[in-house]
Order: sequence, then structure tokens, then C-alpha cells
Amino acid sequence: MLSGLVGIPVLLGRGGFNVPTNIEILEYAFQKAKSEGLEYVYLGNIGSNKGTNTYCPECGILTIRRVRFSIVISNLDKNGKCIHCNHQICIR
Repeated sequence: MLSGLVGIPVLLGRGGFNVPTNIEILEYAFQKAKSEGLEYVYLGNIGSNKGTNTYCPECGILTIRRVRFSIVISNLDKNGKCIHCNHQICIR
């Protein structure tokens, strides 16, 4: 089922409506999605930077660092490929 999502960014965030989703549940879903092969899974609105950065799925190097509303792109060429292994990163 999840194989159709490979290469598609997935955001697991805490909703502000009613009761926010428990952080432990989001972290479990994050780990489960990663273990199932999803490459671009992120945690949002949890009060920390855990699960917010993008790493190259091929070599593991940090390519996009996110801190609150700031984004620092590194280790990518002008076409969005990892400069270490030439893997195309899902970025627009």
C-alpha cells in the first residue's frame, strides 16, 4: 500500500483542532513510514526540530535543514541532485 507513496513528501502534523494528536503516535507513524520505505516523511507542529530535515535517501547526507520557518539547502546541485551521490531529491 505504501509503495505508491515512495518519492512523495508526507507530513505527519499535530492538528490544532479539538485535541492535538499525541506526539508519541506521530513519532510511531514517522518511524513506521520510514521503515516501510517512504523517503520523505516529516513531523510538524510538535515543538521540536525532530523529523523536519531532508536527507538524501541514497547516501544519507543532510540536504535541507529546517528550523521553524527557516530553510537552509546544502549538498544539492542546481538541479536538486545530491552532490555526493547524484540522487534526485524530491524538491521544487
